[in-house]
Amino acid sequence: MKIVRTREMEWQNGWDVISMMPDNYKENLGPADQLEAAYSKYLQKNLSIDPTTTFRGDFVDLQPGFADLTDAYHDSVEECFFISGDCTLSGEQIFYSNHYFWRPPGFIHAATSVTGFKALLFSHGEDESEGSGAASRVIRPSELAGTNALTDDYASALGPRGWVKVDTETLPWLTSEEFNAKYPELNGFGLGTLSIKILSINPQTLAMSALLKFPEGYRLPVGNWGAGFRAFILDGELAVSGEFMESETWFETAKGESHQGVATESGALIFAKISGDSKE
Repeated sequence: MKIVRTREMEWQNGWDVISMMPDNYKENLGPADQLEAAYSKYLQKNLSIDPTTTFRGDFVDLQPGFADLTDAYHDSVEECFFISGDCTLSGEQIFYSNHYFWRPPGFIHAATSVTGFKALLFSHGEDESEGSGAASRVIRPSELAGTNALTDDYASALGPRGWVKVDTETLPWLTSEEFNAKYPELNGFGLGTLSIKILSINPQTLAMSALLKFPEGYRLPVGNWGAGFRAFILDGELAVSGEFMESETWFETAKGESHQGVATESGALIFAKISGDSKE
């Protein structure tokens, strides 16, 4: 199990990490003479990165007045859960705390913020089952915001999960029993009694992003993970295999991997990217 304790990490300044970005990203950020001013307002803590697929997850803290220098699209799915603040995406909408999106490749947008925002931001990377390509950034004219640069076929542009934009507060919590009845193939992830909000889901593989709410005094005995998790503790605390994890901790597990028990005294709220029945 991988654990990233972000409270123990320093924030990285976006200007300082541009040199480490892939060429097809860093060369398409906008006018060179404006990059330092713009990306000095972009702070991040890396949660996970896979050089093979180009999957990347970051905990980001964008400062008041941040603005992308250009509109652009990505060849990869982009996913975001907003923790606080505001973010306007051209061609889309204004996002606030507890809002979420899953954007298929090709849709043109730019981000601006008045107050700044904190969020979990993911570039999904190469994944045929999700219709996602490698991470990239391709500049396009601002007047094309909201359109898809890769195809004129809107239905196919949406991919298996669709273009999801949702205020998660308006979604219902599913009990473990309701979830198990709806998705018996996943067997409740092997996590026992908890509550689940599904944010986006691939109907073919059942891979999903979700909020998981663990009740006070939750206990799960020794066993095996019923799914692979890439997860961030938004609130509360959780102990997994004896490893205590507080809020703002990221952890990753593999489907079928054994654990030595899961427990929480005060409860926990977790954002999780969960593998489906057909994916490890």
